[in-house]
Amino acid sequence: MAEKEKIDWNQAVADSNGSRVFLPDAFVARAEELQKMRKEFNELISQVAEKELRLRTFGDVLMFDVREHLAGAGMPTWTKDIGFEESAIKDGKFVVNLRENQR
Repeated sequence: MAEKEKIDWNQAVADSNGSRVFLPDAFVARAEELQKMRKEFNELISQVAEKELRLRTFGDVLMFDVREHLAGAGMPTWTKDIGFEESAIKDGKFVVNLRENQR
């Protein structure tokens, strides 16, 4: 990758017709902190996005396997809406709900 050309900020500000302005050095540390916070935030968002995709994929595969299992038992499930009872899981049971597709 080609190295980025270094900008002469004195010249850039001088040529900006007032659209660029130098601020006191005290703002530099705060701006650096903002960049650090932004980077941390973006890394967190990336982790959340990955987790969300893994969660969705895991759920899709689980529901596909449930449909395949029920179809093997002679139950038509491919066009049904399927959900499950979260409270039953706490009791060590996996109970699915089959509903007519409303789409």
